[in-house]
Amino acid sequence: MSGALVPTTFFKSLSKRFGKTFTYWPDITPMVVLLDPSHVRQVLTDTRTFVKGKDYSEKFSQFLGLGLVTSDGSKHKKDRSMLARFFVRTYVESYMPIFNNQTNNIYGELIDSLNEKELEEVDVSKPFLDMTNRVFINFFCGVDLSGTEESKELCK
Repeated sequence: MSGALVPTTFFKSLSKRFGKTFTYWPDITPMVVLLDPSHVRQVLTDTRTFVKGKDYSEKFSQFLGLGLVTSDGSKHKKDRSMLARFFVRTYVESYMPIFNNQTNNIYGELIDSLNEKELEEVDVSKPFLDMTNRVFINFFCGVDLSGTEESKELCK
């Protein structure tokens, strides 16, 4: 199993056992895990009630990097204002054909490049990263990197 999938598989197994909200103890400090989108949204948007602690920033930044989700205070406010238009439902919906096209392109390229035996054992993390980069660049910058060397270099 790809290293990137280990935490996902672990939390999925915990959610089957404990539901969409549970406490996880990775060390001496408990963490509340929220898997219900409405709960996650409330925590991420109600910054007065749900203040991000030092542990949150330090631990999640290792996995998510330093950005909108892990920042707080003035940095979070600035990041959020810069990215707000990209989270408007109608804007995102207008890009669904591009998301679908990029997904079809990357998986079409993957399927065309492998034989049946290779397809059974393929690690999808690299094609998924490539697809994510293509969608991200297309969505945020308006540039289509489908099948280009730039796309491959970006993933490296």
